[in-house]
Amino acid sequence: MLFKKGITIGVSAILALSISACSSTGSGPKGADNGTGSAAQEKVTIRFSWFGGEARSKLYTTMIEDFEKKHPNIKIEQEFGEMGPVFDKLATQSAGGNAPDVMSMHLTRYMDYANRNQLLPLDDMITSKAIDMSDFDQKIIDVGKVNGKTIMVSIGNSSKGFFYNADLFKRMNVEPPKFDVTWDEFAAKAAELKKAVNKPGFYFIDDQSSSTDTFSYFLRQRGKDFYTPEGKLGFAKEDMIAFHQFWDKLRKDGLIPPAALTAEYNGKPQQDSMLAKGVTASVIAPGNQMKIFQMYMKDKDQLDLVRVPTDPKGKNGEDIGGVFLSISSKSKHPKEAATFINYWINDVDGAKLFKDELGIIQNKRISAIIQPLRVPADVKVAEYQQKITPYVTVPVTPPAGNADIGKQFTTASQAIAFEKKSIEQSVSDFFNESSRILK
Repeated sequence: MLFKKGITIGVSAILALSISACSSTGSGPKGADNGTGSAAQEKVTIRFSWFGGEARSKLYTTMIEDFEKKHPNIKIEQEFGEMGPVFDKLATQSAGGNAPDVMSMHLTRYMDYANRNQLLPLDDMITSKAIDMSDFDQKIIDVGKVNGKTIMVSIGNSSKGFFYNADLFKRMNVEPPKFDVTWDEFAAKAAELKKAVNKPGFYFIDDQSSSTDTFSYFLRQRGKDFYTPEGKLGFAKEDMIAFHQFWDKLRKDGLIPPAALTAEYNGKPQQDSMLAKGVTASVIAPGNQMKIFQMYMKDKDQLDLVRVPTDPKGKNGEDIGGVFLSISSKSKHPKEAATFINYWINDVDGAKLFKDELGIIQNKRISAIIQPLRVPADVKVAEYQQKITPYVTVPVTPPAGNADIGKQFTTASQAIAFEKKSIEQSVSDFFNESSRILK
């Protein structure tokens, strides 16, 4: 039977758990993957697929080296890249029955695989503590369930924020954006900073018109969502037109990069991003990425963050995202894959390396251990997460076909940016293609 049901947990419960994880005082070796034994004695190789940039690659490689020392019979082969290309490749691999043993999953992507029974149920492993989640609240475990079966394990949760170059604002004597910045104030601030910098090739922010995440914030502020619970589009053409009209005006006013420059930077990791290179002053991104951007900021400029632009007459748009680990249903080494996941969520040495790489860690014991190790950017993000807690909702779970819908959204956005089609025609074409995909 195909999976059809998505996340069915209370929003306030998830958020309360995220905050309590930061302040938990639990400690000790309970549940730790301490290297006392491996899942099997034979020498095996398991493949691990994940998404991220250069800094994450170094971190993951160090963690994998630690894991392999503790489990000398298990070798890990990494397959990685930026999120879009990784999931494009994973879709092909899964369709061919050749998916990696362990896969990084995202809340916007997992249903494509769950609906095709390509993710292994993990409940028996959790019960036996091969994957020990005894320091996780049950509600956090339930985030990774579909139709009552656990198919992924949380390794970090965070919400998006609007990061800006605080030092640049100071140098230009421009007041930084307020915490509850509105869309109109966002556009006005873009024009003010652009005028103050007065440098060719400088823009306020990268072009967000192709981001389904940013569009989803825009929709929730209008009381809608990207999808309905039935798996159809949850918005009208007028909503998408209004969103693109906003970004198109910023583009024509020279406040965001032209289409060709956007295409040049498309898919580049944080260290090569427009923000890190000083081409732009800001970005909208998940909170856990702030420290990565900070690491590569030109002239060591300091970042700060506020809410994604809001609609003062509308509702709140924030959601809570996360990254998870799953095991392929075709894996020939599920026990070893479980051992690897257990290391990721329980091993103290691994946790001290990993910290809040992907957002607030939900293992209460581990979170308490890494609390003194949090870097200033992570402290800012933790404080930010607390502030936006009252505003957050859990989005409607994307249906199978979400990845294809995302590609169509990008195609429509690029057609507008390159002036190949009008906004109205691009939106109409998007709706036609979406009807075909989601039929």
